[in-house]
Amino acid sequence: MKPLQVLGKYELLQKIGAGGMAEVYKARLTGIEGFEKIVVVKKILPGYARNVSFIKMLVDEAKLTSVLQHPNVVQIFELDHIDNQYYIAMELVDGKDLLKILARLAEDKAEPNQTMSCFFAAEVCKGLDYAHRARDIYGNTLNIIHRDVSPSNIIVSWGGSVKIMDFGVAKARTQDTKGSKHVLRGKLGYMSPEQVKGEEIDHRSDIFSLGIVLFESLTLKRLFLGRSDLETLINIRDASIERKFEKYPFIGEELRTILRKALAADREQRYGTAMEFHEDLVEYLYELKVRVNNAQVEDYMKSVFGEEAQNSALIKETTEELVDTELTNDIARRPSTSPGVPKSAVEEARRMEEMVGQGRAAVAPKPHPPQEETAQAETVTPLTSGSAGSDDFGEYASPKFGEEHSPVSESLKGHEFKLRNTSGYVFGPVDFDNLVNLLQTGAVSEEEFVSVDGGDWQRVREITGVRKFSPNEALKSKGVTPIYSGTISRTGMVRVFYQVSSRSLSGKLRFTMSSAQKEFYFRNGKPRHIASNLKQELLGSFLLHRQVVTEEQMEEALSRAGEFGGRLGDALVSMGFVKPHELYWLLDQQFREKFLQVFSWTQGRYEFYEGVPCPIDMAPSDANVFRYVLEGVRKFSTAADLEKLFKQHEGSTVKEKRNEYVSIQSLPLNSKEQRLFAQVQRAGSFGKVLRECSTDELKASLYHTLLVLYQLELIEFQPR
Repeated sequence: MKPLQVLGKYELLQKIGAGGMAEVYKARLTGIEGFEKIVVVKKILPGYARNVSFIKMLVDEAKLTSVLQHPNVVQIFELDHIDNQYYIAMELVDGKDLLKILARLAEDKAEPNQTMSCFFAAEVCKGLDYAHRARDIYGNTLNIIHRDVSPSNIIVSWGGSVKIMDFGVAKARTQDTKGSKHVLRGKLGYMSPEQVKGEEIDHRSDIFSLGIVLFESLTLKRLFLGRSDLETLINIRDASIERKFEKYPFIGEELRTILRKALAADREQRYGTAMEFHEDLVEYLYELKVRVNNAQVEDYMKSVFGEEAQNSALIKETTEELVDTELTNDIARRPSTSPGVPKSAVEEARRMEEMVGQGRAAVAPKPHPPQEETAQAETVTPLTSGSAGSDDFGEYASPKFGEEHSPVSESLKGHEFKLRNTSGYVFGPVDFDNLVNLLQTGAVSEEEFVSVDGGDWQRVREITGVRKFSPNEALKSKGVTPIYSGTISRTGMVRVFYQVSSRSLSGKLRFTMSSAQKEFYFRNGKPRHIASNLKQELLGSFLLHRQVVTEEQMEEALSRAGEFGGRLGDALVSMGFVKPHELYWLLDQQFREKFLQVFSWTQGRYEFYEGVPCPIDMAPSDANVFRYVLEGVRKFSTAADLEKLFKQHEGSTVKEKRNEYVSIQSLPLNSKEQRLFAQVQRAGSFGKVLRECSTDELKASLYHTLLVLYQLELIEFQPR
């Protein structure tokens, strides 16, 4: 085969992949007397090659891990550079990575082979244990941790061997230029609890990650990957797997015991070494009277891949290990940004992905007149997932949005739509599927404007073929009416949330003010998701406003978000701009601010529709509606707002009321509020306490406390 390029002593024969960090080639190393060896050469992209800190880390790690020589580890031969072109040469394993194996099983609707799943994990344990215990030539422990154990980094050869790969770049690519030690390659679904919490990690983090891989190999379902980055991080932090076992009775108690130990949230309760994990898996297979050898694995690969396993001499398609991409919830192939698409188009597409409401993020477009030409947005394929609140995070082979979730109007399909809100923000064009998705997730309201194929601007609700897909229109067509509704007022907002929370209702609480729309989804009285069409509340805008990242970093993350299924959080973590535990906190803060902002609304309407399912779980696990309500009142209700409301009660006696749903003691009142209410109880009337308040700040705190307690039916005013 004629080489495409010569790179030092390597002839690059065939480009087999390209990713965010490198281009990957099948290459030939030649020597005297016709010596020839086929290897993989990974060319580091120029952007990384110019990053001195990255190259230094890459070199340091390659020095350490190039000494690894083990049957279950893909060997790195060298890291070198020619004319400032850095490259890594590594062993070529002729086979399939575990990701491709699981994807094929899901595609074929085949049952996972429990024996092979356990054998693969046991073999990886041997490679990990060897690396964890590796020493240099002087006998010093190298303290190697893989940090990226996932299906795409485990390869099974056609001949039956199982190897763990990418030791040589795992650490270098997870560190940012500031020297962070805790950033993972964006695969949030394979992190350990200690990584989520920002703690130092050791080799037991790899054991936890391999436990995840084993579980997913047995079930073909993602274990911890949620429908948002925040949900994923919470799932990993809690590491609760018992409910998962209930869904998979075919996982016997002996195997469950092994998984429990590998996946213990407390690493002190985990396997102490990868070899201990290996021994339990081998013992489990022994008890089943099963012994696996290379020939059996070879037969298994043939059964999964058919003629491809028998005829393929080399891997022709790109593997995730080679191209350094991300395993997402949906393993089905997705459309990616085409070569030649302008950068602005990429950014616009990423923005739209946030508005799809699937845990994706973007920066609000800058306002400009409707006549201006706006960026072309590519088709966005959202992640698919199970119903809200379920433990089903999607199969490896999942249907695309348009195939299962959205009927397409043939009369509108093929047309282009631009969208504009009342503030003048224009984005698009988008296709019909995207428009429907934006409408269904609340990212676009019926009161906003749409232009079809460059035509006149019309309100969304005026276009019949589009309006019928609105969730609110669907509710109307089914004759569903709100069980609560009314006019928004700043002093009455507490009661609106109390009505839902106190009765442990599930459904959608919708607020509208002109074209602005917020939809709060509740499950058993607890807030689980907030859909908003306010573009400044997108994650990208939120991070920029808080100066967490720079505009340049955000642009770079947006341009690469496609590698992570459009999940901006994954991209930011991967590139070292945000640490995993910081992302958890930031998403929590974003949810909080979206909640509080509705307390600034002074007009409009609210409606609560019972039984409407939550489209995605984005809330922190400990979301407390009363904490948010108190904060909203403190932030947006002034003493002047409340003075008129309570003027008539200044001489009244304040009495506590018994409430079976909530108590004063359970409310997160601050010390000042607790002290003021205690004074009111001693004085009998709050008018006396009000007159003793020396500052407007104290008066406001007193009013805030009384408003919340009164609206929550915890106090009443009795005339003297």
